Amino acid sequence: VLMLGLLVFGGVFGPDAWLNRIINDRNVAIRSQLPDVLDLLVISVEAGLGFDAALARVVKVVPGVLSDEFHRMIQETRVGVARRTAMRNLRDRTDVDELRGFLLAMMQAEAFGVSISRTLRVQADEMRIKRRQIAQEKAHAAPVKLIGPLVLLIMVIFIVLLGPAVLSIQESGLFG
Repeated sequence: VLMLGLLVFGGVFGPDAWLNRIINDRNVAIRSQLPDVLDLLVISVEAGLGFDAALARVVKVVPGVLSDEFHRMIQETRVGVARRTAMRNLRDRTDVDELRGFLLAMMQAEAFGVSISRTLRVQADEMRIKRRQIAQEKAHAAPVKLIGPLVLLIMVIFIVLLGPAVLSIQESGLFG
């Protein structure tokens, strides 16, 4: 009966947990690749390539989940979907706030006629700053996370060092 309950529980909640883990891993990969991809886009656009050509070049050079998504966006535009719609589709497929912000900025730049190069530069700078802030937050959180294991380790060391001495004193009859 217990085994059947575990199987039912695993069958009901297992697929969702597995799928959520895959989605989370994918979002983490996109989030980590975005600043580097933006830097390459900035360099390519400032070197004279158009946005679509720069994006195609970056997709060729950089492997990964984000490149796959950009490749899908490029394919959509090649079959006749408007770039704005393809960007909106990409935004809807992903759940990464940084990518959504980038796509929104690009759609607004295109709609209002703002320089794509300048928009890319601003977005890349923001991503770099955000990456640095996240690294600093993780560095500040590390000592707090180490307190628990250190306390346990110190307790184990005391037991290992003082345990034999306490047993010797107890056997010698000094305390009773």
